[in-house]
Amino acid sequence: VFEGVWWAVITVATVGYGDYVPQTPFGQIAGMVLVLSGASFVTAYFATLSSAVFSKQHRYVEGKVAFKGKGHVILIGWN
Repeated sequence: VFEGVWWAVITVATVGYGDYVPQTPFGQIAGMVLVLSGASFVTAYFATLSSAVFSKQHRYVEGKVAFKGKGHVILIGWN
């Protein structure tokens, strides 16, 4: 059963079975923990990044971002 779990985690993570693979169950568990924690960190990073971008875009759409440029004319309600 453990070999099946090891195979599934490594296959789904698309890490592959390169030239060097853990031979002991402890090494395989460490490998699975590293794969899953790495995927978690990448997912959290992209979720945070997309949330920040969405929030900034939402503030632009609502008009809550102050214009800091010079030499421009701002027309409100022109369309």
